[in-house]
Amino acid sequence: MRSRQVVLVAVLATAVAACGTSHPEVSPHTGLSSGARPVSTTATVPSHQPGVQEGPVGTLDVVVQEPAGRADSAVRFLRVEDGNGKALVERSYRTVPAELSDYLPAGNYRIVSWIRECGGPCGSKRDEDLGVPIRVCGIRVELAENAVAGVTVDAPADGDCTMAIAP
Repeated sequence: MRSRQVVLVAVLATAVAACGTSHPEVSPHTGLSSGARPVSTTATVPSHQPGVQEGPVGTLDVVVQEPAGRADSAVRFLRVEDGNGKALVERSYRTVPAELSDYLPAGNYRIVSWIRECGGPCGSKRDEDLGVPIRVCGIRVELAENAVAGVTVDAPADGDCTMAIAP
């Protein structure tokens, strides 16, 4: 009986310790939104596993139309910000096409995209070895309950990107 109590206490202590663990918040890159704070280029990006959302939710789908050769010269970034400019989702794409699909609470969001050049094949480059953000574009989108909000990003090789709400 005593050994069961010791094992139970050890299991509970481990579970409680794990509950206090938090993941670092991904901060916006300087210059991409008003009130943004500088962020280390080594900041980790949350995984793309959809979280459990409470209340009314919708689906946000973002697709980037760009040349296949982009992956040989630059890394594409996509960020979803809430109405206050706080980054909720941020992903980097070293391959083409860049696509993001996520469940989010119904509300207003800003989608931002940019590239950071790598000066050669990007596959082995670390984030701190990439260039500064360039070819930045963004759009505001309203996500309704049980709806899909689609955003397309047109990112030609020789110019800035533009965004549009998909029909």
